[in-house]
Amino acid sequence: QDKKTGKSRQYTANDTTNKTIAGNQVVDIKEDNKEIIWLSSFNGISGVDVESDSIVSFNSKNGLAGNWASPMVVDSFNRIWLGVSGGLMMLDQDRRHFKTFTLNDGLPSVGFPEHAGVHLRNGNIIFPSNNGYILFNPANFRQEQTKPEFYIAGYSVFNKNYPAISEEEQ
Repeated sequence: QDKKTGKSRQYTANDTTNKTIAGNQVVDIKEDNKEIIWLSSFNGISGVDVESDSIVSFNSKNGLAGNWASPMVVDSFNRIWLGVSGGLMMLDQDRRHFKTFTLNDGLPSVGFPEHAGVHLRNGNIIFPSNNGYILFNPANFRQEQTKPEFYIAGYSVFNKNYPAISEEEQ
């Protein structure tokens, strides 16, 4: 319900405007600390900003490992953790980058049933999976910061181009 007008608004995947959510079968609903309402569905996830009446959606075409999105939790860093077909994913607080965790990272399953995820009082997150549950502390996750290697492919002096010198030529 809109706080200013008191009116309710229905969002659907069938809307012919740009106010469309990813799917009509909503599995989980969470609110982040910027008051964006996040919906998970069998067709992806959507963030609804009721204040600005705008929606952003993600699916397998723009970042999700799979469209089937089920449990979702917003951690204390305002990152969104979600279980999708294909793994456990984390959407950063800027809502621009995803990190995917799979069996190779130690998960018991990359499938998640249609149940909600829970942010526990101690800060841990618990997710149901198709093979038990996943319990972790999101504060322990740190994005790797890698610096790219630096190479010189060539150089120019007074508009004369010189190729790079390979190790064999030295």
